[in-house]
Amino acid sequence: MDQLDRRPISEAIDHQRFTTMQLGVVALALLTLIIDGLDVQVLSLVAPVIIDDWGTSRAAFGPALAAALAGMAVGSALGGWLGDRYGRRKTLLVSVALFGLFTFSVAISANVSQLAILRFMSGIGFGAALPSAFALATEWSPARLRTRVLTILTIGVPSGGMLGAPLTLLLLPSVGWRGCFIVCGIITLVILLAMIAKLPESPAYLASTGREDLARELVSRSLKIAPIDVGSDEKTANSPKQTIFSSANIRMNTGIWMAFFFTSAMTYSIAAWTPILLTGNGFEIEEAIKSIFYFNLTGILSCLLSSFAINRLGSRLVLSISLAAAMALILVTMMVVGSVETRPTADERSLVVALLGALGAAAGFAMAANYSILSLGYPALSRSSGIGAGVVAGRLGAIAMVVSGGVLIEASPEGWLLLALLAGACGVALVGALVVDRHIPPLSVSAPLTGRSGAAAPPTA
Repeated sequence: MDQLDRRPISEAIDHQRFTTMQLGVVALALLTLIIDGLDVQVLSLVAPVIIDDWGTSRAAFGPALAAALAGMAVGSALGGWLGDRYGRRKTLLVSVALFGLFTFSVAISANVSQLAILRFMSGIGFGAALPSAFALATEWSPARLRTRVLTILTIGVPSGGMLGAPLTLLLLPSVGWRGCFIVCGIITLVILLAMIAKLPESPAYLASTGREDLARELVSRSLKIAPIDVGSDEKTANSPKQTIFSSANIRMNTGIWMAFFFTSAMTYSIAAWTPILLTGNGFEIEEAIKSIFYFNLTGILSCLLSSFAINRLGSRLVLSISLAAAMALILVTMMVVGSVETRPTADERSLVVALLGALGAAAGFAMAANYSILSLGYPALSRSSGIGAGVVAGRLGAIAMVVSGGVLIEASPEGWLLLALLAGACGVALVGALVVDRHIPPLSVSAPLTGRSGAAAPPTA
């Protein structure tokens, strides 16, 4: 333990076994994302109950559904900057605390305006947490597992959404919609306590900000190996080439922001408005919740499979195929729901569930590919900011569709306007996927992708 290991930190992590400490970092990051999906989905699921309780219209309720997403957009931009400036761990802890406290507060809201304000504040907390959660998990993972870790993290949001369906059905009759948010707040604060006790700082962040000795000691102690040298690739503090707004990132930024914006617009809008759309077309609320359950379940399964698909086919092909499939599935769903006259038949109900399940799978592949490209496309010093900027683009897309969804459903209750617009969103996201110049190539490609080891990946035409 006395002789200095001359390998840089990133290489030392790459060549060590994956320890329980590293697994714990990934698990805590995943739990943060699960809470996001749970909280966003719970409001969508209880929305019909709140609308009836307060006697408001579906269009008027749209801002409440979008408020958390708006807060997440603000928080992602702020949190990305804070994570690169003050550290991933500190930013993550403060953000989760903020998110948990304001989730509790939602239970005391008395009208749509109060609900929207509280959801906005809780959204800031979660949005600020997400870039640091992804960056921290990425920087503690070896290169050989990094794509897999990122795709596992991507299941967090659909996992939370899937858990939201049975949790809502369980809690709603006994504690009402307000109790659902109290439970979400409790879960969030429990996770916060675990983070305080177990979550370390990122060694790549420490080294890139001039604290090489602390980074070396942290890796040596955490992985139980000899003291590690800090390579020149990690001593990058204050380098102007590290900023996400450099000219070298123009294509990367344009493509990934476009893909994230429109993929998120489609995914979040389906999750937010499907219960209201289906119940307005003769489906029972239990049937609508079941459809969203399968949408999230297949999203989780496809996220888990996406690392294998990306490693075999590359992110460009995976993202392009999944977006094209999502577009086709939305168009078919539009025709089926639009043809229902009074009450859907058993065959129509089964078909809608199947279509939404398939759509969830396509959305899962697309979101996992987006996150993998985003997380591996920027160097350590600006990784949190890069992830944050990409997530902001996604949140803005989600906000745009969630806010307009209620108006579109009011204008076209059968869902033609909403679903047609979502199909178009998939098409524009596909264009963004083709613009991106830092796709992850298949593992069989001999040219190395430096982004898998944490640096900026070279363009792939």
